[in-house]
Amino acid sequence: MKKVVLISVLGAIVVIIFVGFLIFSYNKIFYPLKYEEEIVSASKEFNVSPEIIASIINVESRFNEKVVSNKGAVGLMQILPSTASWTVQQLSGGKGAKNSELELSFYNETTKEGELFDPMTNIRIGTCYFVYLLNKFGDFDVALCAYNAGEGVVRNWLGKSEYSNNGKTLSKIPYSETKNYVEKVNRNIKVYSKKFK
Repeated sequence: MKKVVLISVLGAIVVIIFVGFLIFSYNKIFYPLKYEEEIVSASKEFNVSPEIIASIINVESRFNEKVVSNKGAVGLMQILPSTASWTVQQLSGGKGAKNSELELSFYNETTKEGELFDPMTNIRIGTCYFVYLLNKFGDFDVALCAYNAGEGVVRNWLGKSEYSNNGKTLSKIPYSETKNYVEKVNRNIKVYSKKFK
C-alpha cells in the first residue's frame, strides 16, 4: 500500500514538474524578453509602461535586433530610417513625446541606418514615435493601428463612417494584418505586465 502511494506521489510530482517545464518553455518561446534595462529606461523617459514596449517589440521583431523587413523597417521596433529621422527632428523642435531629452548626437542626418540596429537607439526612437501617435490620436488601439499601417492611412480610416463612428476610434479595422497586430499586442501586454512587476 505504501509503495502504491509513493509511486502515485512521485508520479504527481513528475507531472507537475513536466507541466511547469512546458509552461516555462511556452513563455520563453512565445513571450521572450531581452533588453529589459533598455525597455525600462525608455518607458521612464517617455512615460509609457514597459509592458507596452515589450509587447510591440515581440510582435514587430520577436526581439531580433538584426531583422529588416521587406519595406526597410529596421531592428527591434521595426523603424523605417525616414521615420527615425522625422521622430528625432520632432523632438529637437520640442514636439513629440513629453519630457524627452533625446540627444541628436546618436541619430542625425548623416547617421547611417546601422545605428537603428543598436537596441537602445531603436527602442528609444520606436517608443518616442509610438507615444507621439498615442498623444496625436488619443486612443491606444488607434495608435497601434497607426504604428502598423501608417499615420495617414489611419487618419483616412477615421474619416470614413464605415470604419469609425466618431472620427476618434475605430469600429472596424479594414486591414486584417493591422487588426491581427492590435490583437497580438494587446494579448502580449497581459503576459508582459506580469514580467515587469
